[in-house]
Amino acid sequence: MLLEDLTATKRRMLEILADKKECEVSELAKLLGIKTATVRKYASELEKLGLATRIGNTVKITEQGLALFSKPKESQEEEAREVHEKTEAEAAQAIGAAATETIEPFYFINKGGLVPLRVSSLEQLAAAVVYGIVRPEELSYVVRNGYLVAWVRTVLGNKELAEKLEGLRGVEEDQLAKEVAKILKEFI
Repeated sequence: MLLEDLTATKRRMLEILADKKECEVSELAKLLGIKTATVRKYASELEKLGLATRIGNTVKITEQGLALFSKPKESQEEEAREVHEKTEAEAAQAIGAAATETIEPFYFINKGGLVPLRVSSLEQLAAAVVYGIVRPEELSYVVRNGYLVAWVRTVLGNKELAEKLEGLRGVEEDQLAKEVAKILKEFI
């Protein structure tokens, strides 16, 4: 079983579980932007594959599920280069630094799936927003669905920034980039 064999939503569900080890069905539904019934269905499907288990309203990732995220470093780097080749070069110029390898990068997504852009630090995130490297609809999607907030909280460990970004969920798309940029500038 490869991550690529799963739907984007199931992959994201496993990514969240890989970060948190376990999560309530309602929280997964909120983070994924889907109904709790759908989370339960996906959890059952992942359980049949041996990737997750569900006990009551809690979903946990299994060792087999975690193993999907432990690729050799060379494989991770090659995959990142393939997916982000063009945008990475443009982003590196604007951001002024290569992706940091010490933390798990944040991949922007939209309704259609993965966007060819990733950031690995607060500084890179700020540059991507301030310089308009990430489009407003992509930024809006990851803020409204809680993906960016979850990354800032769990990977960067910045709860204060996560709370401020969480408060922007109701901001109109055309104003969101300005508000996010303003908040990020306070933290860098």
